[in-house]
Amino acid sequence: MDMIRVLPFLLLLLAFATACQSDDGSAATVANPDPASTYYPLSVGGQEIKVQLAVNRDEQMKGLMYRNGLGENEGMLFIFPKAEPRGFWMKNVKFPIDIAYIDPDGVILETHHMYAHDENPVRSRNENIQYALEMDFRWFTENRVRPGDKIDLAKVTEYVKARGYNPADSNIKTPE
Repeated sequence: MDMIRVLPFLLLLLAFATACQSDDGSAATVANPDPASTYYPLSVGGQEIKVQLAVNRDEQMKGLMYRNGLGENEGMLFIFPKAEPRGFWMKNVKFPIDIAYIDPDGVILETHHMYAHDENPVRSRNENIQYALEMDFRWFTENRVRPGDKIDLAKVTEYVKARGYNPADSNIKTPE
């Protein structure tokens, strides 16, 4: 094999190996390069779930694209800076999900089924939507979580801070 073609690969491999060593030569823990992939425990309608947070525009645009599914009781919470009508679609999402549209007080106002690869937006009927929670298909029905149930905004505030964002920028209301 031509050494000129192999050299960049070897340098990259060496750099990676060096980066994974601590000062004492033992393997170091590599920080999570994608903080949006972290799951946080959250209560919704009395059910315990784990959610990833979609806080910034890039995370919100990607959503659940290119994945093969969700784990049991796992989902994604979209956090928007203001309440307004929302619409989500399933471009490049390979599996069906359910979505809950949630108001600024953390109250679920409506839920909808969404189908794999359907690029037609599923729009909220309500204009006061600040959060959206995506869960596995039929999760809300099977877990008896319905309009009127709430998400724990105090926990959402804590997790947004843990991600390095200012909750005030997202206008998250938390109970006094």
